[in-house]
Amino acid sequence: MPTIEDVAKACGMAKSTVSRVINNSQGNVSARTREHVMKVVREMNFQPSAMAQGLSKQRSNMIGIVTRNANHLLTDGYYGSVINGIADAAAAANQVVALYQGVIWKDEAKTQLTLVNGWCDGFLILMANQDAALSSALLAHGIPFLYVNSGDLVDGIMSIDIDNADAGYKMTRHLIEHGHRRIACIHTGVDQFSIERRDGYKRALQEAGIECDERLVVTAFYKPEISGYERAQELLRNTSLGITAIFAATDVLATDAVYGAKDMGFHVPDDISVVGINDTAEALRCNPPLTTLSQSVEELGVNAVNVLLDRIARPTQPSRHITWPTRLVERETVAPPKNR
Repeated sequence: MPTIEDVAKACGMAKSTVSRVINNSQGNVSARTREHVMKVVREMNFQPSAMAQGLSKQRSNMIGIVTRNANHLLTDGYYGSVINGIADAAAAANQVVALYQGVIWKDEAKTQLTLVNGWCDGFLILMANQDAALSSALLAHGIPFLYVNSGDLVDGIMSIDIDNADAGYKMTRHLIEHGHRRIACIHTGVDQFSIERRDGYKRALQEAGIECDERLVVTAFYKPEISGYERAQELLRNTSLGITAIFAATDVLATDAVYGAKDMGFHVPDDISVVGINDTAEALRCNPPLTTLSQSVEELGVNAVNVLLDRIARPTQPSRHITWPTRLVERETVAPPKNR
């Protein structure tokens, strides 16, 4: 494999001149010289060292992904898809990706020191809620970062996310347009994005003149005893509630609700309609396939990388919140209520 010294010798030029051309550095290099060097580079199939290029620009060419998730992150329907998009975009931009998750958060102060040690040029932070202490540490060290799907809008902090309140509103409105008025809501109760989606649900009811029955608003997590499966069965078991539809804040909660209803003998969507948000793999694997709100999750990961790299290249640009677009995906879990 040819080295930069080989390229310089073939060009009949100093190594420093060839280096300036390859790294596109500022310097007194004529267009003719640049053209000649790049011609030799192509002919010799020279591949510059990513590490050397990074050092020349005082960059590591490494971006970090930070999450508190301690479980099988890559198999998670949402985060796994986001990380796939991040990995693809990073590879296309000749960036290395480092993953910081789970066990590092046993000592948060140590974690913050780890993340500001200079190994990464910037970070994509995948957390349901923003971490003020981590944000402060990164800001203090001048390290660019971007929150992805945090649900929070904090002044001076870069973030990219859908409009979560609008997402909850749209999916609830979809059920209302199909004639449903007794609509339950299953959300996590602790994650900012989920709370905002619940608020959107309430706004849609209010706008339609439907009183919000707080007995229909329940919280669930991803544990068997308090999952969407269990919560859906609790709601359906109480026949006095008269629910005909369920809005769930995520596809995981929604698919759990579908199977909880089916295992009680209910037919989806004839007996009970269910919708979710995200359009992850769970939505397609659901039986029947889930009606949901797509946010093109892998594309979100790609866009997040591009935004972060732009931030790294132009660190003085103003911080901003990017609202990621969504679209309704109608599948097979929504039908008009029987008593309509």
